[in-house]
Amino acid sequence: MTSLETAARSILSNSIRAVGTPPNEYIYPASCSEGLVDTTTTLLAARALAKTGRSDLAWSFVKTVFSAQGSNGFLPRYLYLNFTDEYNTFTGAPWVEFMGSYPGPKLFPARPAGYLPQAGSEDSEGSRMKIHSSNTLSAPPSHATAVLDIFFLSNQTSTDVDNLLRFFHKLQRWHGFLHRQTAPNCTLNAEDEHKENPPCLLVKHPWETEVELTSPIWQHSLGNATFDMVESGWFPSFEIPGAVKNAYNYPDETAYNTALYLLDCLAKRSGDEQQHTDSRYRSSCPFAMVDVGFTALFAKSSQDLRRIQQILLDKHEFGIVKRETSWHEVTEAQEWVTRSGKMLHGLYSDAGGTYFNQIVNLTARDGSNGFESNHTAAIEIPDASSFGGLWGQIANETVIESVTQQLLQRSGSYSFNCGDFPLWSIGDCESLPSASIYPLLNYRVSRGLRYSKEVGLGHFFTTSTLDLMCGGSNSIESNYTCQTVGFASAFNATTGLALGSEECGLESTLTAAIALDMLIPDKPFKYASTPPISNSSVIFLIAVEMIIALGVGVACVVLSVHLMRRASADEEGDAFLELRQQVDAEEEEDLLVQTQDDSPRVDFAGWTRDLLSKLNPMNLIDGGGGQEETDLQTR
Repeated sequence: MTSLETAARSILSNSIRAVGTPPNEYIYPASCSEGLVDTTTTLLAARALAKTGRSDLAWSFVKTVFSAQGSNGFLPRYLYLNFTDEYNTFTGAPWVEFMGSYPGPKLFPARPAGYLPQAGSEDSEGSRMKIHSSNTLSAPPSHATAVLDIFFLSNQTSTDVDNLLRFFHKLQRWHGFLHRQTAPNCTLNAEDEHKENPPCLLVKHPWETEVELTSPIWQHSLGNATFDMVESGWFPSFEIPGAVKNAYNYPDETAYNTALYLLDCLAKRSGDEQQHTDSRYRSSCPFAMVDVGFTALFAKSSQDLRRIQQILLDKHEFGIVKRETSWHEVTEAQEWVTRSGKMLHGLYSDAGGTYFNQIVNLTARDGSNGFESNHTAAIEIPDASSFGGLWGQIANETVIESVTQQLLQRSGSYSFNCGDFPLWSIGDCESLPSASIYPLLNYRVSRGLRYSKEVGLGHFFTTSTLDLMCGGSNSIESNYTCQTVGFASAFNATTGLALGSEECGLESTLTAAIALDMLIPDKPFKYASTPPISNSSVIFLIAVEMIIALGVGVACVVLSVHLMRRASADEEGDAFLELRQQVDAEEEEDLLVQTQDDSPRVDFAGWTRDLLSKLNPMNLIDGGGGQEETDLQTR
């Protein structure tokens, strides 16, 4: 194990906390933010821990993320956990505006009714466990991808299958919310997929994306909101702490105040913050944008949700999962895949050869408060966040080739390969921009390249990012035995040094999770549509085999006894036969001897004389005198 992997494991293990009874396990994003659950950090940490064999802990993290799901299916970006025990001892997130550089629960007032968890959850009246959230501020939709990855990285036991089924229901509600409420009337024509009426899959605040506030995208897209804030004379009622101002992602006072102004606007008008008609998008607040990274995460998650459904359908067919899936759910999931893929493709510019975010050109509604629009415009700014589109598992080879070429360019306004390490956050190498390198963006790009079969380039991004964390030179042959280890959330693109203050420490849990994920190879993500053998089936097969083996054994014993008796009988028969033959031989010999003793002896000489005497003519004349003479002579 390399020193980099050891350090990453140490940070993750030291960042795990549990709140409440039974415990809600989570992992905090930084040392000064206990009680805060950031969805992106938690899901990536869960994936990394599943690689180390702790899928049980990974499922527990996912459970915590879904504990704040609204009854309408909504999932928030941030969760705030706090617990008061029977001794009135408080643990978890305090009621403050900021937790280090992260927003605190006090910035988000009570949620609207539809965004509250369903009845019976831990966040209910009278419960000691309280779960606050970021109100209507949405999480980046990477949940289905995380759930499927954890299942593939686990041992796929019956418990893992149960978790897959459990979260599949919740994921269906989440994706249903995104399709039906975030972009309900979004349509894409087959002839021209770039026309959207009204705009698709909108984000209504910068914190719903993974694009840092320092990006030049926000200077362009937040113009209307900044103007509205200044015109209304709005100013935050609390002081922004030094931990926020010294953070790597603090833009300037005006831009940050604009973000806070949008939060306040959404909180006050959460009941009607966005509405759709047949032809226009309406909002109560002066900002809406179609984000490339958000849309790519949604497209990939839609594909993975369909894969989860297929796995569960197979297991239901073989009796492993007891659940009926309607044909409507199957066709709906496939429609979501097609629709989200078109949303992402609609952000691709053929002329620019890359993806662009699109700003919704909101205008004030006549005669009423609020804004409306049915038109978007591409934000053609050379920002590296556009490469987040690679995460969407692109199938178009022309798009892949065009986007990857820009990754390697060292000249031109859309060049990003400007220094020793990729990926510079701002393009145009010739002007030497003041750029940063974000491990999260590099991770998205490296895995996105692998999804698109660009394995070599994806590996280059992986090794370069790890070398940057290791504090060494960019080398393919690096063994990641580091002199100094840095798990910062951002690095200076020119010097390679960590960015940010030391108030919360420079050790980011998110960056440590990314490092561990990059260092440990994935298992082959394969699933065969065949019935797995359950425990009861295994026991039954073993019992049958034992019965068969016992029967064979008994048969062998009986056969052996029979053969032994047969052999003994054969030996006795052979002895009797020999004795009988001996007796018969002796009897035959005695009979032959006796026969010879009892037979009359024939006197051939006397018989001859008698015969000659009878034939003598004289004897015939005497009439038998010879006989008398003979008798006398004999006497």
